[in-house]
Amino acid sequence: MYKNIVAIVKEHYEEGYSTYKGIWEKYVNPVYPISYQRFITIINTPSIDRMIQSECDRLGRDNLHVKKEDKRQLKLFENE
Repeated sequence: MYKNIVAIVKEHYEEGYSTYKGIWEKYVNPVYPISYQRFITIINTPSIDRMIQSECDRLGRDNLHVKKEDKRQLKLFENE
């Protein structure tokens, strides 16, 4: 989700023409219903790829694209 949010911002942000608030309202919040403050925290994280890989390592996943079933999580996005 974090990588997708950063990709959305990179795709839609234009210096001087768009705002982060506008991108969050139009493109991010409808898909990922998070607060604006959380959105700002995500896009301001300097090494998000390293943090994601670290979390995957902590959870015992081999890489970011391999799904491993976690019985603690709800299966909200089974078709992904």
